[in-house]
Amino acid sequence: MMQVYLLPSSKKQSRMVLGKYTLKDFFTEESINRFRELDDKRIELLKVISCQEELLPVWRRYAGPFWNSLEFWVLPPKVQNHLAENSVVISPVFGLLSLNDWIPYCQAQWSKELRSFWRETLKGISRELLKDKVVFSFLGKEELSLIDTSSCQKLITFEFYKRERRVYRDQPHKAYTLRYIAERQLGYEHLTVINFYDYKVESIREEGKRVRVVLKGQGAYI
Repeated sequence: MMQVYLLPSSKKQSRMVLGKYTLKDFFTEESINRFRELDDKRIELLKVISCQEELLPVWRRYAGPFWNSLEFWVLPPKVQNHLAENSVVISPVFGLLSLNDWIPYCQAQWSKELRSFWRETLKGISRELLKDKVVFSFLGKEELSLIDTSSCQKLITFEFYKRERRVYRDQPHKAYTLRYIAERQLGYEHLTVINFYDYKVESIREEGKRVRVVLKGQGAYI
């Protein structure tokens, strides 16, 4: 079964400028904009949200705990390609993005208004996009609520515990989990082998198509 990784956006972003593309190119160059069907809504938003003109690839633009821990730029090309082909980033400004899409510096974050603006559109697109796929979600609850996973084969989420206490600021943990899965190209049937630092899978709890993977560690490293 094909699998898809759902990844979060980030308010914290790099201000780096490469000078290769501008915002105009985002709407005209197909190679840097995977989800062209969202352009009308994006243009509508950009009339009221201020963004930098110069663009960077998503994996280089986003910073913050998840993206800094993922360190996409140091991964082997084979792993980068696997992630780029199978990942979808949920964005408050652009809706859905590929890792290799180019976007401007724009610090808008999810708000009640933006969730309302995108919900119907994202649910419609994601229902078809995720059909019959195994979905690994690294999103928070609010972002995941914008996605329709009813058509997927499995929806896999992760919980982390430091000793007996739930870890809620878990973005680095999610990034390390994604790296481990992507570097080894693990499928749904290999979830029990996931481990990084001193975290290991303690249990896998299935309720229908929903699969909750619980990892526990001593917190010696993160």
